[in-house]
Amino acid sequence: MNQKTVTHYFIGEGGEEGCVIGDHTNPNFVSKIGLNYFIIKEYRNIKCLPLDGPWVRPNEVELLKIDPKDVNDVVSLCPKLKKFIDDVRNKPKRYSDPSQYPELSSKKTNEVFVIDDNIYEIRMPFVKGISYGKYLNILLDNSKIVIEKYRGSNHGDQSRVLTFSIPDEIIFKLLKILSNLYYELEKLYNQYYIDYGNDLHDLNIIYNEETNIITLIDWSNLEIGDMNKPFIMCSSALYISTMFGEILLSGVFSDITLQWLINNKIIRDISYNEINFMDNIMLINQKDLIPVVSGYL
Repeated sequence: MNQKTVTHYFIGEGGEEGCVIGDHTNPNFVSKIGLNYFIIKEYRNIKCLPLDGPWVRPNEVELLKIDPKDVNDVVSLCPKLKKFIDDVRNKPKRYSDPSQYPELSSKKTNEVFVIDDNIYEIRMPFVKGISYGKYLNILLDNSKIVIEKYRGSNHGDQSRVLTFSIPDEIIFKLLKILSNLYYELEKLYNQYYIDYGNDLHDLNIIYNEETNIITLIDWSNLEIGDMNKPFIMCSSALYISTMFGEILLSGVFSDITLQWLINNKIIRDISYNEINFMDNIMLINQKDLIPVVSGYL
């Protein structure tokens, strides 16, 4: 008997009812698998993007339908998707709401949903790197210095444990790429009326340490930009500002980074003991943080 060769492998979850898989025989590409409504929606969103930016090139992205006879083999690699499909097969009426699952509510055979005919994939170039969140956690986990500070208050002395873990050269590399990401998304918002949406988080940001390049993934929640509101106030901009804050706070125990922050008037020239780090170290409004800091990079 011939043994079946398995070439695909699981990479990660891709939303509520999908996943991302790779193919050992085609290592330059990955596929996002899921229900046609969600997959086609994201595919169309990607195709709306300009060719250049911190994302895969839209002209290199394909939409493919999974052959119904291959659905079981493909979804066996995707735990959440497999469970979802099994649920639909066993309890189809639960998924009959067209506002949530329009593809399932409109295709029935004797009141049984034909889900096997509704599984699609987006095939796109493989992005080298790891998630930004994982990269940052690795830096924090490798920390060697823990500093404990005391400050007086009306309620007695309070202690605060702070960790310095990121070397100066990495601090400035990360500030640079986050600044670039901010301005790329601002350009997307102002020139193409496209807002990444409210799904910008560190698992959707792939960081390549070798090239110091960020790539955004998962365009499921792309929105039309609000031209009555400046980009600086949208959720994506505010999230990147928070990420900026994390990096700056990780560098205040380095003499080089601290002096740079003081020299450029990003923080005041005060002693360590006077700094209430989490609350007051950013002396400029959060929404202005990136333009101010990136102006000195």
